[in-house]
Amino acid sequence: MALFTDEDILRLDQTYAQENVPFHARPLAAAFDILGDQFILDLMQNPAVEEINLAYARLVPEVETSWPGAGVGLIASVDQVRKVMLGLTYGSGPRLMDQLLGFKSHDEWGQWCRGDINIAARSCYSFADISDFITGINHMQGVAQGESLKLWTLAAANLEEISNSLSTSINVASATQPLCLIAELAMKGTLYHLGVPEKEIRALGHRHKNIAARLAKECPHRDDQFIADIVDHIPDYVVTRYDGSNLTRLEAVQLALDVQFIAASSLRRVSGVDHELDFEKQGDFPGPRVQLIK
Repeated sequence: MALFTDEDILRLDQTYAQENVPFHARPLAAAFDILGDQFILDLMQNPAVEEINLAYARLVPEVETSWPGAGVGLIASVDQVRKVMLGLTYGSGPRLMDQLLGFKSHDEWGQWCRGDINIAARSCYSFADISDFITGINHMQGVAQGESLKLWTLAAANLEEISNSLSTSINVASATQPLCLIAELAMKGTLYHLGVPEKEIRALGHRHKNIAARLAKECPHRDDQFIADIVDHIPDYVVTRYDGSNLTRLEAVQLALDVQFIAASSLRRVSGVDHELDFEKQGDFPGPRVQLIK
C-alpha cells in the first residue's frame, strides 16, 4: 500500500525540523502531506495513516518517546525522582492516583514509596502541584497578558528540564539555576497578571524573598507562609551562576519539589484551578498538607 519511501519521510522530517514542528506531531503532519485528499481521520483507523506512523517511528524514534502531554513535573521518594507527565484529559473521567502518576499498579506505586504512607501522600500533593501549575497556565490562555504567559511558560520549560535531569542523572551540579528560575519566573508571571508595573517587577531582581513578599501582598493565599519558609532556603541565583552550589542530591530534590510548589501556588491564586484544595478535603488520605511539609 506504500505511497511513499523512506526518503520521502526523511525529506519531510527535515522540513518539519526547520519549521520547528514538535517530534510527536510530525507523523500526522506527514500523513496529511503525503495523502492529501485521501487523508481521513475517523473512528476507524486509517491503514495508510498507520503505515506512515510506523515508518516515521522506525526512521525517527523520537516521535514516540518525546510526547510532552500537557506538561511535565516530578515526584520523589527520598532522593529518587520520577518524572510525571500530565495527561491532556485529567479530570475527564475517573482514574486512580497510581495511574495518574504513571505507575502500572497500586502495588508498584506502594513499592516505589517504600511502603511509607507519608511519601505516598507527598506524591499526591506533588501531582496536585503539577496539575495546578500546568492546567492553570492552560486556563489562563486568552485571559492573561502575553508577558505573564511567557514567564509561566518559561517556568514550565525549566520544570520539565529539571524533572528530566533529576530523574535520569545522579549529577545535581547544574540543577540550581533552573530551580531558581522556576520560582522566580512563575511568581513574576503572576505579578504581571496582577497589574504590578514592569519597572517595579524588574526592581525585585532575582531576590526570591522580595518577590514572594510582593506576591503575598498583591494576592494573599493560604500557601504564603509555606512559600516564605521555602524562599529562605533558595540559593542566591547570581552567586550560584558563577560559583555553583554545594547542594546534596537530597537537598536538590527537596528544592525541586519546593519550587514546583511555588510555581503551582503562583497559578492557584489567579487561575481558579486548585487540586491541592481538593486533596485537602478528602479526609484521612493524603491528609492536611501542613502535616507533610518539613
